[in-house]
Amino acid sequence: MTIGKVIRLADALKPNAIGKEQKYQYINEVEGLVQSEVMLLVSDDIVIYDSTAKNADDTELLVKPPHDKLYIAYLVAMFDFANGEYNKYANTIEQFNTYYAEYHRWYFKHFHPADGECVERGYYLSAYTLAVLHGFAGDEDAFVASMVGKSPEMRYTADGKIIEWKYTTEGDGDWRELLDASEIKGDKGEKGDKGEPGNDGAKGEKGDKGDTGAQGEKGDKGDAFTYADFTATQLAALKGEKGDKGDTGAQGVPGEKGDKGDKGDKGDTGNQGEKGDKGDPGKDGKDGSDATVEIVTPSSSSTDTQAASAKGVWDLLGDVVSLINAI
Repeated sequence: MTIGKVIRLADALKPNAIGKEQKYQYINEVEGLVQSEVMLLVSDDIVIYDSTAKNADDTELLVKPPHDKLYIAYLVAMFDFANGEYNKYANTIEQFNTYYAEYHRWYFKHFHPADGECVERGYYLSAYTLAVLHGFAGDEDAFVASMVGKSPEMRYTADGKIIEWKYTTEGDGDWRELLDASEIKGDKGEKGDKGEPGNDGAKGEKGDKGDTGAQGEKGDKGDAFTYADFTATQLAALKGEKGDKGDTGAQGVPGEKGDKGDKGDKGDTGNQGEKGDKGDPGKDGKDGSDATVEIVTPSSSSTDTQAASAKGVWDLLGDVVSLINAI
């Protein structure tokens, strides 16, 4: 894979504002590890790539497929680090270490110097062989596992200007200066797309009672309140206790004369009234002429009717005589 292709693929995976020269520096770091730790080249023989050289992007890198993915993984990890995305960096650098270890094992398996042809093939004694000569105990897999890089820990200084680092497995706890934080500030990126609305949060606690608001403007005059506007409950609440009996009201205006009623039944005979006072004497009457009263006694031949009639006349005459005598 060429240098230019590695940079294009890394940029597609992780858009960034890092310059071309810095990306060449990252690639030189990987190639330096491959040449010194895997191929065991001495420092004078290590090749370094120049970004300003003619057709530099067309230069073929040392690691071939399928292991050349380690270049892309390393660049993406460095992009995360330069952008201050340290959580992502921890994952991407771990991925690079995995790819690098796989390539390391593969290389030792296929290019072992025990056959004495290391010079002809262009490589030196393997690191594993050198380690054994210096007292390493274990097979090649154990040695490769020991070559996996340690996990770094990073932090900003108190003033936020310097980034420091140390290995988490070290016991001394010494922090080392890595770089000036101002050096990793990239150009301002484009405004991102609007994110999706988040889920509704949990209902918060009831807040304190707010201050009384300002007096509102006077509203329009409402409709008159009518009896129909009352509810049954309101009407019941308005009913008071029974009051005292009121004074007799003034005589009302006489009503119109009614129609004549039907004739009533004959009433019962009333009780005999008391005897009235004697009346004043009447005026003297004119002198009367002598009268002859002939009293006829009913004969035996008279009928009962005649006899009754005659008796009535007789009794009346007796009353008249008594009245005259009284005068």
